[in-house]
Amino acid sequence: MSQFVFSATAFACVLSMLSAADAQPLNRRVFASEAVYDLHVANPAFRRCDAKSDGALQPDELACYDAFPVKASFSLPAPVPPRTPIIEAAVEPTQRRSPALTATTVATDDPLTASNETHLIVRRSRNAIGSFADPAPFADAAGAEFAWADDRVGDNEVWSAHGIVAASFVHYGEVQRDAAYIDTLTLAPYINFDRTSNSTKTTEDIDNLTYGGAFEAGFANVFGATQFVDIGGALASSFGAESKNWSIDLAWQPIGGVNPEGGNTIFSYFGTPIPLGRNLVFSLSPMIQAEYVSDLSDASLQPIFFDHDEAFRMGPTVTLAVDGRKLDSVPW
Repeated sequence: MSQFVFSATAFACVLSMLSAADAQPLNRRVFASEAVYDLHVANPAFRRCDAKSDGALQPDELACYDAFPVKASFSLPAPVPPRTPIIEAAVEPTQRRSPALTATTVATDDPLTASNETHLIVRRSRNAIGSFADPAPFADAAGAEFAWADDRVGDNEVWSAHGIVAASFVHYGEVQRDAAYIDTLTLAPYINFDRTSNSTKTTEDIDNLTYGGAFEAGFANVFGATQFVDIGGALASSFGAESKNWSIDLAWQPIGGVNPEGGNTIFSYFGTPIPLGRNLVFSLSPMIQAEYVSDLSDASLQPIFFDHDEAFRMGPTVTLAVDGRKLDSVPW
């Protein structure tokens, strides 16, 4: 038997803002100098707004630059050989390469060519990772937790372990200016452990061990935006290998970028900042999600499985974000 549940929720989703308009010519001959070329590679605002490729912003180009939400460093970071594992628990993670940001882990002459990366990610939960292709910065995320406590008043000893360990294999496609191309392909197997053991208050014990995997794909220059698809599956069990349930989930989200030269579609306005008066910008980020869950336990505590062994739910989410614009001077 199956049950259909429609949900319409809103939550924040962390994804890089990529756009077709950010992919500019990489031929050095079109730039006024090598320094201007490096500036365009390292700085997405100049990549978008310096239409003459001369490094000198005219009034209209300056207005475009001030309104652009992402401004990277002017200097190119030193490349790191590809396929080098990055253990985020010990090393500050690098930022994801995109058409708007320079590569940080690719040992190639051109930072926007195809490359591969491997990451080992340790976090508190799946939500603390975000996208496996572009994990949330380690400094801003909750790490795995291991704890022990001795409650002598309650005569109870408790130890706990909560976390997720994932291996993320990411392929970055070669950036194209006008043609559609594969931005990223990501495969990420993971293990999620959630265990709490009490010496006397055993009714408060938690015993969950989940094996899962995720596949993420980003297709750029498709209908004026980058179309992101996320497919995942997981098997939840106990540490004693008692299966509880398995699930498959699917998510689709477009991330656009308005091209000043035209050729925009409705997808170009999703997930990209749009001026809201003089001092503010806003963005709308829609997403469609679907999830199928099958219960494998005879003692499920989830109310949705009291009368059914399966459940399927699908629905849209919309995130509205409002932020301030960068200004040379703020009105008194």
